[in-house]
Amino acid sequence: MLDICLCQAHLSLLPNSSRASHRKKTIQVEHRRECLSAVENVFGNDMSTHGDFIVINFFALEGWHLAELFQVKCIIAAPYFVPYSAPASFERQFKQSLPLLYKYFQEAPLNMVCWTDITHWMWALFMESWGSWRNDSLNLSPIPFTDPVTNLPLWYMREESPLLLYGFSKEIVECPAWVFLEIQKHF
Repeated sequence: MLDICLCQAHLSLLPNSSRASHRKKTIQVEHRRECLSAVENVFGNDMSTHGDFIVINFFALEGWHLAELFQVKCIIAAPYFVPYSAPASFERQFKQSLPLLYKYFQEAPLNMVCWTDITHWMWALFMESWGSWRNDSLNLSPIPFTDPVTNLPLWYMREESPLLLYGFSKEIVECPAWVFLEIQKHF
C-alpha cells in the first residue's frame, strides 16, 4: 500500500506528459499480464498443443509472442489491409543492426517466414517495446526468430509464413496480386 501511495505521490510531481506516458506503460504491462494469464489458462501445462493455434489481428501482436511461447501456430485475421507500414528506415536499420537475421529472412525457403512477411506486417514484432516483455516475462529471446542464449537466427528451425486471412472481397477492395499468391500457397 505504501508503494502505491509513494508511486502516486511521485506521479503527481511529474509533468502531464510524463504522467500520461507512465499511465500508458502501466496499462500496457497489465494488459500483457492479462493476455499471458488468459493463454496460460487455455494451454496451461498441456503438452498436447499439436494442431492448436492462436488467432490475432494486427492490433493484438501479443498473441504472436504468446503463440511462440506455447509453440502453437499463429493465424492473422483482419477485415482490412495492414493499417500501418514500416518506417522508411526500417530495412536499413534492421540490416545494419541484425545482419545475420536479415540474411536469414532473405534466404528463407519458399513458404517460410521471409523478408516479404517482415516488410508486409511482421516488422512491428521487432519494435523495442516487445523485447523486454519477451525476455523478462516470457523467457523468450528479445528478438523474434533468434536463439535466447546466443541471439543468433534459428537457422535450424524455420517457421512457415503465417496464414493471413483478409476479410473482404476483391470485388470491393482492389488487392495487389501478391495477396492471392500468398493465399494460394496455404492451400
